[in-house]
Amino acid sequence: MGNLIATAIAIALVAVTTMIAAYYGGGVFRGYLSDASASRLMAEQEQILSAITMFEDDSGKTLQDSCTANGLLLELDCLVNEEYLSDLPGAPAQVWNILNNELRTIIGNDTKAENTCQSTRSRLGFDGPILPCCVESGNPSNPMACTSRTAAANPAMDPRDPCCTEP
Repeated sequence: MGNLIATAIAIALVAVTTMIAAYYGGGVFRGYLSDASASRLMAEQEQILSAITMFEDDSGKTLQDSCTANGLLLELDCLVNEEYLSDLPGAPAQVWNILNNELRTIIGNDTKAENTCQSTRSRLGFDGPILPCCVESGNPSNPMACTSRTAAANPAMDPRDPCCTEP
């Protein structure tokens, strides 16, 4: 009977310790998760940039001459089709495209993707809000989809900025 009581007390202590760790350590865990996601985003970007360099060196053509464009966005499926990548990193949850000759990932209204983008941007020295990828041609204060005929690449985007939003 004594062993049963000792076991019940031990289980209760483990449960209380787990709840305390989750309560006080949850914020720390989420911070590390955001940092890990930012590292993943940066590694994916480097992987794609390396594949682009290899493709252009081997073929003697630019990516713009070889891949399909969807409005202002250059799709990267040709890197998979030509076997420079086995699959696009981050797919299908994350979309990488070439916009205005710069590699970007477009984030939607997903809070997790937005947090990852902000964390990555802060690591790279960006402290402002996430900018829209494309704006109306002649009206840079009006964000719009990059596939629209009247869209233009956002002139306020820094070439090093890894991510942007699409309305």
